[in-house]
Amino acid sequence: MLDLSTQGDRTAASRYRLAFERSPQPAWFCDPGLRLTEVNDALCELLGEPREALLGRRLPELTHPEDRARDAQDLALVCSGERTTCAREKRILRGDDRPLWALVVLSAMHDAAGRLRYLSGSATDVTEHHARERRLRHLADHDPLTGLLNRRGFGRELRRHLSRLARYGVGGALLMVDLDNFKGYNDANGHPRGDALLQEVAGALQSRLRGGDVVGRVGGDEFAVLLTEATVEQAEVVGAAIVEAVRELGRSDDPHVTASVGVYPLDAHDALSEGQAMVGADLAMYAAKHSGRDRYAPFPMDIRHRIAHDVGQRPD
Repeated sequence: MLDLSTQGDRTAASRYRLAFERSPQPAWFCDPGLRLTEVNDALCELLGEPREALLGRRLPELTHPEDRARDAQDLALVCSGERTTCAREKRILRGDDRPLWALVVLSAMHDAAGRLRYLSGSATDVTEHHARERRLRHLADHDPLTGLLNRRGFGRELRRHLSRLARYGVGGALLMVDLDNFKGYNDANGHPRGDALLQEVAGALQSRLRGGDVVGRVGGDEFAVLLTEATVEQAEVVGAAIVEAVRELGRSDDPHVTASVGVYPLDAHDALSEGQAMVGADLAMYAAKHSGRDRYAPFPMDIRHRIAHDVGQRPD
């Protein structure tokens, strides 16, 4: 236990201990071996453990395994005296192993010879703050209607893949999916029915893809699919499956909604940007539309070199 009587004022020491124990701020003291020697009620409540279960435990045990390496760096700086205080948001573990986010502040007390006497710490629960941040990030990158990535989120994933493609030559393909006759369907049946159809299409797309593939809603009735490892042949099989999946939604309403799908293979030799890849997939999709709709079409390879040099204009 921390000996506060060495301050020479037992009354002040008693008041300090009372303030520590009754503080609403979770707090603790550790010995130089990082073992908990004192904990207050607020810490016990935060971690969902009784005082007896916490005393004697090493401080790193309370940190989430994924955060322990960074935590060890902070402890080393404070224990060595290089820094007197360190503050960081990290995950700590409750008694039921449920993690929560906390702003943890650590301070060290050294004697005149520079030897570590003890560490003190406090924690502020910021779990809800992190949850709000996650929700905001999700809303920024996802379409609220379908739950798919929006154009911004999909573009980020496409850029990452193109970067890997340039470095490692991983390949893959980009598919652009545009719903045929959707405007007429929406006008005839109303926006709620149109929204429901878009949600069904999103579900149909997701059911046809593998875990590593990426799908997004990039426009009103436009979807994009990134196949991260597919060959040209595999990408065309997926394109055909998407056409069939939309067709099988079984709408009896008139006009019938189908899908035109453009298939654009990604090649490391082309050194494409995000915009160039999207234009290539768009052109392939318009080739499907011009061929009669309700089908997929590969990108015309004889003009592929133009995409790598000229983004061009999207067809009307």
